Amino acid sequence: MGQTYFSRSNLESIKYLIEILHFTKENYVQHLLTPPKIRLSATFGEVEKKAAQSVQEGQLLVFSHTHRPFVSPTQNLVNTGSWVNDEETYNTYVELDGKNIRLMKYGQGDITKEMTRIV
Repeated sequence: MGQTYFSRSNLESIKYLIEILHFTKENYVQHLLTPPKIRLSATFGEVEKKAAQSVQEGQLLVFSHTHRPFVSPTQNLVNTGSWVNDEETYNTYVELDGKNIRLMKYGQGDITKEMTRIV
């Protein structure tokens, strides 16, 4: 098997997170093993608000990584959600056709209506 190499910037980022979050090596690993919904719940709202504030007129911001799918048509903001099945809503993706924004769930179809909200 091949070796895994980490770049200097990755290692520096991990060290920085450990310092600012006051993690020990042991509780950092435990932190990573905690489901994202619990681990990141305190930051979700702030991330979404900052995303909404960054959208300029005439733009559409499509983002992800928070594992919380939603569509906010009035704010031109879409979160694609997650493929991780430990979330309440997963296997989600976005379809854009130039006019419409649709949040889709693989195998189920359009879930835009139930996932529309204002941030």
